Amino acid sequence: MGAPRKTLLHLVQDRTFQARRHEHRLAEETIPALDSFDELIGLQKIYRTSPTAATRRAAALAFQKRVRETAEERFARQIEEAAGTPSMIATVEVVFDDGRRGAWRLRVGDIEAERLRRRGTRLP
Repeated sequence: MGAPRKTLLHLVQDRTFQARRHEHRLAEETIPALDSFDELIGLQKIYRTSPTAATRRAAALAFQKRVRETAEERFARQIEEAAGTPSMIATVEVVFDDGRRGAWRLRVGDIEAERLRRRGTRLP
């Protein structure tokens, strides 16, 4: 006997929801009304009230995209939506005093990107 079937909530929490496999679960199960799930609940309502298979599929794909995006991507999307301007990603190489190396990915808006360019920072 295999492992028990994950609930829709578990698929959301694990970020493993796949529209092609789990789309029907949007009609069968309800995720709890938590502030962090407001957007997902809205997409689930769209799925449930959509009159055509095409619009239900689009809602399921949007649900998948929101479930799978990282916290960094979600934050950047929310900033872009609030500001109304796109941002860009810049990778900054970091060299620590003890010789360790690392890299940070930063998402900056057009104004900050221009400031960095004026300082001589190379951006994509």
